Amino acid sequence: MQIVPASKYKNRVITLLQSLHLPTEDLTGNLENFFVALGANEIIGTVGLEIYGEYGLLRSLAVDPQLQGKGIGPH
Repeated sequence: MQIVPASKYKNRVITLLQSLHLPTEDLTGNLENFFVALGANEIIGTVGLEIYGEYGLLRSLAVDPQLQGKGIGPH
C-alpha cells in the first residue's frame, strides 16, 4: 500500500466519498491536505484534514466498501 497526495485523484476520491454517503460539496479545488491509499494503482482509501490555525479536523476518512474490515483503516 502506498499513501500519496490526493490532488490527481480528485474524481475518484469524490466517487468513493459519495458511494459512502459522505459530503463532497465543500471539498477544496485540489484536495489540499487530502491523501489516498493506493493498492495496485487503485484507490483503496482516503482521508482529509481541515486546518484551523493550530488545530485540525479529520474529515472524510473512508475505505473502499469491498475492503472494509481488512485492517486498512484505523483499528
